[in-house]
Amino acid sequence: MSEPEQPYRQELVHCRHVFVLWEAEIKPGAAEFILNGRRVVRPGKALGSVDFRPAGVEFIANVHQSGLTQRTVLTIDETALARLSMAFQPLSDLVPMMTERNAFLVSLLRHIAQVAETPELNSLHVEALALTCLHEARNLGLQHSARVSALPKSGLSSFQAKQLVRYIDEHLSTDIHLIDLANLVSLSPYYFSRSFTIAFGVSPYHYILTRRIDRAKEMMMKRDANLLEIAISVGFAGSSQFSRAFRKITGTTPSHWRGQAGEARSFLHEAR
Repeated sequence: MSEPEQPYRQELVHCRHVFVLWEAEIKPGAAEFILNGRRVVRPGKALGSVDFRPAGVEFIANVHQSGLTQRTVLTIDETALARLSMAFQPLSDLVPMMTERNAFLVSLLRHIAQVAETPELNSLHVEALALTCLHEARNLGLQHSARVSALPKSGLSSFQAKQLVRYIDEHLSTDIHLIDLANLVSLSPYYFSRSFTIAFGVSPYHYILTRRIDRAKEMMMKRDANLLEIAISVGFAGSSQFSRAFRKITGTTPSHWRGQAGEARSFLHEAR
């Protein structure tokens, strides 16, 4: 399945289990998902990963593709499987996964796609592979749940929190992707946002935005640099985006803030 460059929105509840293998993308596209009320942001880099949405899960997607993408989609109807086999038992404890990078699951889905294109399609073989995918998704979900339940009440260990702070501060001038932060502390994106918010008290997006504004303030205090240069150096696309973000965090514009900071410095200098 190929998708052209275009924004689109999906809002549905799946009646089947759905696997999506992202096979190719010319340029990563931004996406925001809501799964059973949980918000997941994926700035890009879906290539080579798997999404899994169990049947009955409320799914909302707001996607803007920045280039052609190609994906393999596998849907599994448990009702149909139950009709075909008296021994089949529907799986429980299935949880959604987004941008899961599991080599075994990726190879399974690719093999199913190849088998489905053969002239002599063996339905029993495909059913067995599909069930293996479901069992693997269930096992991964249980592993993620166990990992999260083992986390301290802060959501992240002190070492993980320090890793994230250092990484974010070192990459403020570049795009920081949720998947990269999640990989840094060995969590799936699905659980990372929750753990980060518990640990830091704000979402990853808000924390990164605040750190960018803090870094900009430091630069505005130390030297009389052009505001556009400062904006770009802390990861904003331009002065307009920087001004909007600055006002959102501080309640005022960069120019007004710098003017007030300059007056405060002059007052302190005269007081000495």
